[in-house]
Amino acid sequence: DYAIQGAGGLMSVTGERDDLGGGPQKVGVAVADLFTGMYATVAILAALRHAERTGQGQHIDMALLDVQVAMLANLGANFLVSGRPADKVPGRMGNAHQNVVPYQVFETAPTASGERDHMILAVGNDGQFAKFCAIAGHPEWASDPRFATNPARVENRALVNDMVQAIVSARPRADWIELFEKSGVPCAGLQTIDEVLTHPQTIELAMLQRTPDGRKAFMGTPLSFDGKRPPQERDPPELGADTAMILKR
Repeated sequence: DYAIQGAGGLMSVTGERDDLGGGPQKVGVAVADLFTGMYATVAILAALRHAERTGQGQHIDMALLDVQVAMLANLGANFLVSGRPADKVPGRMGNAHQNVVPYQVFETAPTASGERDHMILAVGNDGQFAKFCAIAGHPEWASDPRFATNPARVENRALVNDMVQAIVSARPRADWIELFEKSGVPCAGLQTIDEVLTHPQTIELAMLQRTPDGRKAFMGTPLSFDGKRPPQERDPPELGADTAMILKR
């Protein structure tokens, strides 16, 4: 099955590294199906524009394998521009970014109840790394030739991440997030689904909507038009509720 082959390609770069006892993992949601739907929507809109200009329709062909190849994105590009040697095939990196360091999940100090806690630190450029170093109390790292540029940090990935982990583990997640956000260093706490769906920003953006009777909540569309999100205009139909109406058409 070609779709499964494509999924295997994505799984080969998803999961913890072999040397850390990991293995291939599938993504938590059906990304290939969702991406195929999104690409299909883009294709339909493009075909409609073409029809408006030429009066001609288009036959659209979508395949899960094609979409999964396109989804390889920077990892596929890394392999193609490397000259394709066997030792340059992208592999699993756990929660780390393949091209940027430090950009992964780090463990912070335990919660008040003693539970392990984590945050995502996403240092995307050298300027952000300098800000991180200042906050971490090691401004000298930003000028160290081993760490001053992202290519150097990628080359010394293990050392950089060990240094960052030692610093981050000393304080609670909330403290770091407050400090990093004030200085413009991208970061976030790892949130569970319930935390995401009850987050003030989720509520403020109206990403949760209710049916007209107010009894059920649904995730809204991420699209907004003129600053307004399309509302939930009706309750989801019960099984077969619209069958007779549709068959009469």
